[in-house]
Amino acid sequence: EGADPIIIFGAYANVIPRLRLLEFEYHAKGYWQNISLASLITQLDSEYGFDCFLQGPRGDDLWRLSRGCWDQSFEIHRWSNVVCAARSDPFTTALLNSYAVVL
Repeated sequence: EGADPIIIFGAYANVIPRLRLLEFEYHAKGYWQNISLASLITQLDSEYGFDCFLQGPRGDDLWRLSRGCWDQSFEIHRWSNVVCAARSDPFTTALLNSYAVVL
């Protein structure tokens, strides 16, 4: 538990550029105690072209985290799921955006 950020950081060079969809858990255990969600989202957004969303409690609502939508209130360290779509795949990105909650 809590190794998600380290695995993602370790996969950057070889795996992340090949992905179209990435989903991971976010909470306060393990490495999440020392790594911010903001830093991971910033890297996925700016370096790898991913749009990332925080999933709602039932999984059918998504709150955009990337592309200038980050808010410090998302750094909650509660058990959550984050899903990211590569902008290079317009179908997957459009699908996730269709579930995005507009604030």
